[in-house]
Amino acid sequence: MKGSDFLTETISFAATESKRNDVLKLIAIITMILDHIGAAFFPEVTLFRTIGRIAFPIFAYQLAKGYRHTSNLGEYSKRLLIFACISYVPYIYFLGEGTTPNPLALNVMFLLLAGIGALLLYDTAHTYFYRYKKSKAVGQLILGILTFIVLIVYVLLPELLVVTIPGFMFSYGTYGLLMMLSFYIYEEQALPLLFSFALITLGTTYLKGVRYMVRGVPMSMMSTIYFNTLIERSSDVMDSIFGYKDGLKTLSGYFFQARSIMGYGLIILFGRKNYSFTLNKYIAYWFYPVHISIILIISYFMYYN
Repeated sequence: MKGSDFLTETISFAATESKRNDVLKLIAIITMILDHIGAAFFPEVTLFRTIGRIAFPIFAYQLAKGYRHTSNLGEYSKRLLIFACISYVPYIYFLGEGTTPNPLALNVMFLLLAGIGALLLYDTAHTYFYRYKKSKAVGQLILGILTFIVLIVYVLLPELLVVTIPGFMFSYGTYGLLMMLSFYIYEEQALPLLFSFALITLGTTYLKGVRYMVRGVPMSMMSTIYFNTLIERSSDVMDSIFGYKDGLKTLSGYFFQARSIMGYGLIILFGRKNYSFTLNKYIAYWFYPVHISIILIISYFMYYN
């Protein structure tokens, strides 16, 4: 293939990817707005929060696609950091109680930025393992194993911070990082994605069940009791998970986030289709802090003025 033909094909592929992503991006924007409206004004109406479960899988998918196809990872990361910081103030009030902010609440933009770090670690480990496969150099194998261990710690760190730091909240945390890794590895492959979704959901639901079982424990004893519950009280944890609001049977209680399977369905359905619809790339960044700010202003005049 000639160089000019390759460039034309690459540009065409990137444009097609953008159009596919923009359709999903619009769905994610709409469902997230409905989710936050429900959380702020209609907390008793489950439908809003159910629809809202569609949004995050799409954002996780977008991040994985963006990481894979961006021509400048540094600029991509910088944009996420800038808008994470812009969103910080409205988000800590949105996640706070009443008019009291929670300064330890980190919004989803920070998580997406952390997702880039997870994907970089995954790629680094993969590269070391590939080099070992080619050269049989033990040093490459060791570096691959060490990098993979760092990746595991990195992914579990949000869960550990939530457990050990009072008030700390990291939107979607370990669950979100695992989901981004899943989309990066499998893209739109339906069966592997659904299987990984089931594992991620069950695993992180178990961690959530452990966390709820140890709530109220003094922080000085939290780590010890948390790990003891995690390992030695698994049957109690599972009883709590499956029993609370009928658990997996109704996708409620700790399993409520499992309703995000709807987002996976849309990704598999629309991920490989072509559309002429496009969005300005900054709309997806700006809508997040802007819509939260608008909801906060309306909430203030409705409830606190």
